[in-house]
Amino acid sequence: MHSWSSSRSKSSTPDPLIDAAVYKEALDEAPDQTGRLAVVTGANSGLGFWLARSLALKGARVILACRNAERATSARDRIAADLKSKGAAASLACEELDLASLASVRRFASRLRRQESSLDLLVCNAGILGGGASAELTEDGWPLEFQVNHLGHFLLCAELWPLLRNTQGARVVVHSSLGHAAGYFEDETPHRASCRYLLPLPYGAWRRYAASKLAQMLFAVELRRRLDAASRLPQSDGGDGGGGDSSGSEGGSSDGGGGGGGGGSGGGGGGGGGVIVVAAHPGSALTPMIQSSAARNPFLRCWVDYASGLAHSVPDASAPLLVAATSPGARSGDYYGPRHNPFGFHDLGLRGPPAKVRPWGFAADAAKAAVLWEFSERACGISFSPEAN
Repeated sequence: MHSWSSSRSKSSTPDPLIDAAVYKEALDEAPDQTGRLAVVTGANSGLGFWLARSLALKGARVILACRNAERATSARDRIAADLKSKGAAASLACEELDLASLASVRRFASRLRRQESSLDLLVCNAGILGGGASAELTEDGWPLEFQVNHLGHFLLCAELWPLLRNTQGARVVVHSSLGHAAGYFEDETPHRASCRYLLPLPYGAWRRYAASKLAQMLFAVELRRRLDAASRLPQSDGGDGGGGDSSGSEGGSSDGGGGGGGGGSGGGGGGGGGVIVVAAHPGSALTPMIQSSAARNPFLRCWVDYASGLAHSVPDASAPLLVAATSPGARSGDYYGPRHNPFGFHDLGLRGPPAKVRPWGFAADAAKAAVLWEFSERACGISFSPEAN
């Protein structure tokens, strides 16, 4: 059972964020989250940490769902102290969640279903980039990157669906990466990474990472498709009816923010109770995950040395994720990333303010998304039909 840490104090401690203008603007524009419950996986460091901080600062109850309890507690305490110094309340809890163990995912979801009757926001953020040329297998027999980045989140979403479905304006946010553009896998073996797009990735860990990030994007595509199909079915009495723009990431304005009001919009009623699905990527940032992997991976280390001049700060890199999680203007199927790319590729932005962008490569392949969904169901031993009432 999670115990909530809450604090309030008056203090004039200066803001620790000095050079994070993009993050500050996104935070200022984010609507109030009071009364909302958010689960953020991998919230103990990096982008997940900054999102958890932002949501807590906006008044949400935030569950830091992390593999390492000690690091999660440390992150919770840092956020609580930060908010306390600003005279703000923090409602934070830590829960153990190891996405490399399907049993751990089920235990986490079972605890949450016992303790809560609703869930406003599920952020599938945790990720891993291994350092070895050959795949490390989990206790369930799947490559580590595939299970942590995709399969564990697929099961988590399925197990928490009763809470999401019962919450008006609930939102699932999938945190992917520009790496998805280089990802590829055969339909029959999505857990075995290949590469047929953009980059001749020679290093096994990077190929597996790219394929797992493609899998995340395809999961979002298929989840959105199923919910959209359900929203077009005749509504039962009392149904939401939904509506909203269900066009893809090309729709809407190109600015990522917008204030006023929390909760989701768009996406329709029907199965899923109006849940919307939004994706984001951080652009180029030297997150703790990237730095740790680069120390063990010569291929990645060369890339980091080259890309470091193009990277923005980790807080700024969390801005697209914050917009995806909170913007009342977000529609199901939207994909957010940084606006600027020095080489002119708008939809492969590396830094700058959040904007709606388009996925690359095979990420819009509906047939591949459907096959991956069925494979993921078999791998987890479940039947996940979010479109069903």
